Amino acid sequence: MSGSAKRIVAVLLWALIAVVGPAAEAQTDGQQRVVERARLALDAFKVPHHGSRANLSPALLRALECSRHLFSSNGTNTKHPHPEAVARTLEATAPGSTLYFNYSTRFNEAWADDELEEQHEYEALYPDEGAAGLGVTLGED
Repeated sequence: MSGSAKRIVAVLLWALIAVVGPAAEAQTDGQQRVVERARLALDAFKVPHHGSRANLSPALLRALECSRHLFSSNGTNTKHPHPEAVARTLEATAPGSTLYFNYSTRFNEAWADDELEEQHEYEALYPDEGAAGLGVTLGED
């Protein structure tokens, strides 16, 4: 399996952990076990639990070698992503990070601010108006 394929498999495993984790505590315990092992190189990281502040530790983000972060949430019911989770992501990974949001909502639109993007050296990407989601190509630089 090529390096890119291994990184794609790793991102899929992280997505699975984020979906099937029984509770925030279990998810952060699992994150801590990964952090204790080594840095993990990924093409992209699907942020756990739609960007909940309770499910994303700064230690996990520092353990990742990744500049693409996928936030999957329309904000309905949960108001995700939480600003703290997005800020933690940027604090641990900028400069050079790209934030991918599969919806443009009032809960994530603040990150599209040109001054913020320039100041913290990141890029926020959203679906085109009227599009049903955002496509992200992995395995290519």
